[in-house]
Amino acid sequence: MSKFQVESYPLKPYEFSSHTLVSQIIRGAGQQILDIGCGSGTIEEITDARNNSFIGIDCIEPEKNQDRFKEFIIQDLEDGLPITKLKGRGFDYILLLDILEHLKNHTKLLQDVHQIADPDTKIIISVPNIANIYIRLSLLLGRFEYADRGTLDRTHLRFFTRSSFRRWVRDNHFVIEKQIYTNLPINEILKRRKSGLFLKVINHILHFFTNIFSGLLAYQLILVVKKK
Repeated sequence: MSKFQVESYPLKPYEFSSHTLVSQIIRGAGQQILDIGCGSGTIEEITDARNNSFIGIDCIEPEKNQDRFKEFIIQDLEDGLPITKLKGRGFDYILLLDILEHLKNHTKLLQDVHQIADPDTKIIISVPNIANIYIRLSLLLGRFEYADRGTLDRTHLRFFTRSSFRRWVRDNHFVIEKQIYTNLPINEILKRRKSGLFLKVINHILHFFTNIFSGLLAYQLILVVKKK
């Protein structure tokens, strides 16, 4: 398997980014969290102060930031999860953040998560929205160009719309508790890591309309689910 899983996307600390929204979902401190496809621990970085206990699992152990994990398991995720090693751990959260779209056997991985999750475990899943307005306009202009980052990342093997993502999750015996949508990444487009007043206003307006027209404007789709 390629090294994309350990070469984490850069931390996006600004408002309404996927990293910020997921960190807000993980409430409280002292949580037991399994991060599948964790890379070098991007989400661990933003929630570090809460004393959560992270178990990371990925195909290659990260060369740095190993202290972010209580335990690290090396596993090729195309083969699924080491179920006997993970079952019965009592996870509060299981994270599948920006990983499923990279896998050929994405359904097997989700089915394995179902086996190791407890009834009260919250599973947070994020994938890019292939039907966002930027991709639609690009197709209208006859363009479908892969890139190093973003929705058309060269390592993406699976694509989801809002409806196909929700249907796939339900078909694999999960109940959707919450749906969250990220804005189009204005900060990334303008190369601004922090939000000034202008960007803050634009992001709030965009977030308002993204929640209304999520199928069209959402950049990433985030579901919080539990097993049936």
